[in-house]
Amino acid sequence: MRVFFKRTSCRRRIISIGAEWLAAAQSARKSLVVLAALTAGFVGCDKKNPVSEKPAVWMPVSGVVGAQTVQVIKADPQTEGVLYAGSLEGIFKSTDYGKTWSESSEGLSNKDVTSLAVSPVNSSLIFCGTWGKGVFRSRDAGKSWQSCWPTTQNMLITDLCIESGVATPSLWAGTSAGLFVSRDEGNTWSAVGRFGFINVVHSSNAAAQILMISINKFGVYRSLDNGVSWLPANNGMLQDSYGQEAPLAMCADPWNRQICFAITDRDRFYRSQDGGASWLMMDLDQYRVPEPVSLCSEANRSGHLWLAGRTAGVYRSIDSGASWSRIDLGLESVEVKTVMAGCWDKTVVLAGTVGKGIYRYEE
Repeated sequence: MRVFFKRTSCRRRIISIGAEWLAAAQSARKSLVVLAALTAGFVGCDKKNPVSEKPAVWMPVSGVVGAQTVQVIKADPQTEGVLYAGSLEGIFKSTDYGKTWSESSEGLSNKDVTSLAVSPVNSSLIFCGTWGKGVFRSRDAGKSWQSCWPTTQNMLITDLCIESGVATPSLWAGTSAGLFVSRDEGNTWSAVGRFGFINVVHSSNAAAQILMISINKFGVYRSLDNGVSWLPANNGMLQDSYGQEAPLAMCADPWNRQICFAITDRDRFYRSQDGGASWLMMDLDQYRVPEPVSLCSEANRSGHLWLAGRTAGVYRSIDSGASWSRIDLGLESVEVKTVMAGCWDKTVVLAGTVGKGIYRYEE
């Protein structure tokens, strides 16, 4: 049997099939556009306008911080948009997510500010550490400052940390001469243990009892009883003829405080899944980050980290440090000292620099 087909029917069939394929392709294209928009929304924090056609760049902040060497930036954990910056010339405050700043140093007899800590239960209570004059306290959100440090112990304050989860949190001070604690908002202090130069003091924030410190040449020590006793916690970190590798900065995942991160004095990046009991070195060499100087986790977003290299810009990870992307458009020829990231209605990142003030990045 022979079967014949009319050309007109065949042609219509082909046209029909082609139309179906075209409609399907257009539908798929629309789906991809929608997916891209949704993805962009998840990458940033901007709930109102998640898609931006212009690439985000770092912009220098003008005004009083324009030519400062900014050593530390901290956010008020209770008041959205309020930030404090410590520099070689004192303290500056912002109430608009770092867009503008005003001086906030009245009462500081030493303006070389090395560290800052804002109380998690009282936004008016702030502490700053200095190089040579100990710790100062403000009870009026930075308007005025008074010394709250024994005058006979004028060492370098390397880091300040206020624990969370308790009504009256303890204040910890890492110094060039060991670790100190105040349990009465800085009125009195006591030395803790026999430690040397403290690089970092880190509180888990999940449990007030768990603390970690980084000691130069001795690495990480951990306390599970609010500083009464301490044990080394360097499992997985390098030890060589120069001593134990020691973190220069530490932070934790905001959703799971058992996940901790650290950059060390050997230019390495580590992650811990068990609250610092053991550490796993993550590959940072392929991203060519020379001299990492600062590390922070993005508030309220799990797995989002920001890492600053001294002369290599700023890097971002959205997978807990497994991979990094370099975000340095606008940071060319800028030496970075510190980085701070906040996620409010949008992601805002601030970089403190040497002699060029603060640079701001917004998504």
